[in-house]
Amino acid sequence: MGNVAIIVLALANVALWVAFTPADDGTREGYGRRLFSEILSSTAMVLMASALFLSTRPRYLESFFGGLDKMYHAHKNAAMAALLLVVAHFLIMPLGGDDDDEFEEAAESLSPFVEFLADIFGASPVLESLGEVLGLVAFAGLLALVLLTVAPRLPLIGSFTRFSYSRWLKTHKFIGIFFIIGFFHSLTVDALVLSEPVLLAYLTAASIVGAICYLYTEILAVFFRKRFSFVVEAVRRLNGTTMEVALKPLAEKPRFTAGQFAFVSFPGDKAMKEPHPFTVCSSPNEDCMRFAIKASGDWTRQLNAHLQCGARARVDGCYGRFNYKSGGREQIWIAGGIGITPFMSWIRDFEDGPDADVEMFYTVRGEGDLLFSDEIASAGSRYDHFRHHIKVSSQDGNLTVEEIASRCQGEIRDRHVYMCGPIAMMDSMERQFKKMRVPAENIHYEEFNFR
Repeated sequence: MGNVAIIVLALANVALWVAFTPADDGTREGYGRRLFSEILSSTAMVLMASALFLSTRPRYLESFFGGLDKMYHAHKNAAMAALLLVVAHFLIMPLGGDDDDEFEEAAESLSPFVEFLADIFGASPVLESLGEVLGLVAFAGLLALVLLTVAPRLPLIGSFTRFSYSRWLKTHKFIGIFFIIGFFHSLTVDALVLSEPVLLAYLTAASIVGAICYLYTEILAVFFRKRFSFVVEAVRRLNGTTMEVALKPLAEKPRFTAGQFAFVSFPGDKAMKEPHPFTVCSSPNEDCMRFAIKASGDWTRQLNAHLQCGARARVDGCYGRFNYKSGGREQIWIAGGIGITPFMSWIRDFEDGPDADVEMFYTVRGEGDLLFSDEIASAGSRYDHFRHHIKVSSQDGNLTVEEIASRCQGEIRDRHVYMCGPIAMMDSMERQFKKMRVPAENIHYEEFNFR
């Protein structure tokens, strides 16, 4: 429903343009192209405002999207759609304007905002071209930031454009600035939207909401978003690249359900003070919060190499709707690599066993990548309704849905499927399950892809 709401907001903008179409007074060349291009650009502003709103991480909206990870997908999709509309706007919008050289003569057809500036600062060539300059700056900035996001995933050039999450996050913070510049661009050009109060009010409301959300995220959230203080009580090396960190609360700890994740930072180290998302792998009933963290990037490698007991930590959370207790009676759990973490939280939260009949499949590349295998085996021996299967792909090949179906009793399409692991694995599994007529609403996954 959250995605539907974003689409409705965008379509409402189009509907308003249809209902309150600005009149063609004959003074603007290319009226039809102007009209269409402004519909595109104003819809882009609505979509970008929606993306900025989602970036504030409103916890009360998680149920409408299926979790914060799905909200980030909606955030990214809305921003990408906005950029495509902005590109189309610049391709369609007629270039040039009034042929008169004198600013005073042209000012009669310019934005009231520019006229206001002209009254204060006096007419000048700078003001005359202000709107066009702002538009180009906003367009170039948004285009660059989106390309930095998608380029690492593109074939061929992806391997040459990879950079750390930390650097990407720092550049991504500028997206709100270019959004605000884009709004001022709409006020400083000879735009049709300025002649219709209803259209201008909708655009202005969306722009103000987006700007406020951006300022909250980048400036105010640190003061208003509740964060919890911890100290590192234990660091346990699980293998050469992965460790389990136990955090002891200095006061209260956040309430969470098994399978949720939180944003964790270590403010005592400059290189690790930036929050990163990790799934809690401990039970909500434990005194400490535990996180299994794999060294897969600059931040996590720094953490793996230098984190010591006694270090201070902050936790923001918890988030997510990855909860097997909301599923059906018969379930399939699929974990790939470090994706075992939410399932360990579920297993550690067992009281008299799982609240479902579970077939768990845990696949890793090599035997050295296995984590918590003893705990998983112990749970399998204690609980009749929990059966586990381990697959080492370097020795036995990749896990397939056909193999999973052969190990499950009854119709596989009647089961609820829970997955967490590499994106490529989950995409492949989802396609295979759908081919075997497992309903889409029965397939649940958690995906950490925040850029």
